Amino acid sequence: MVERILLPVGGPNRKCLDFACGTGRIANIAAPFFGEVVGVDISQSMLASARVPKNVKLVRADLTFSPLAERFDVVTAFRFFLNAEDELRKDALSAISAHLNEGGLLISNIHMNATSPIGLVCRILNRYAGGTVRHTLSIKGYEQTLIANGFIVERIVGYGFLPRPGKLLPRLCEILIVPFERICASAGIPAGLAQNFLVVARKR
Repeated sequence: MVERILLPVGGPNRKCLDFACGTGRIANIAAPFFGEVVGVDISQSMLASARVPKNVKLVRADLTFSPLAERFDVVTAFRFFLNAEDELRKDALSAISAHLNEGGLLISNIHMNATSPIGLVCRILNRYAGGTVRHTLSIKGYEQTLIANGFIVERIVGYGFLPRPGKLLPRLCEILIVPFERICASAGIPAGLAQNFLVVARKR
């Protein structure tokens, strides 16, 4: 799915920044679609574990304090914003915007949608536990955050319609996930019911 999003926005003369890249999973996915990919993370141990192709450069940095001296056409940020505190989200979006060319794209995801069935269960657990068992964030909430920080939301894609019950029935889930996703997409099931969602937003 990420490949389908990146294909039309890539090109040999275009550059991508993978924000909070970790071990480089998304940087590796982005590499075939861009002439240059820069993966940035604050964790040296994560970067040391990354194995990336030649057109991917890994940099240890906190872009909210130490910006790079270059700009990008696309920024990816996966599995970051859900668990970040509000102030960190704001600082990160400001840093990302500063590293984007005019009209550049931010492609990011939220991996626990508050309005999905599993997200609802997490919210109930949080309420009765008196604290955060697991963070959740709704499409509307994340969209409002992006708009407030200088982005225009262009596309929202829900995925993960099949609930994943942890270690229960892993083989069955593996078999069913692809056909189940296709059926949900064909049936027009709202993204709000998906456990995860991906957002394409343009710098204003």
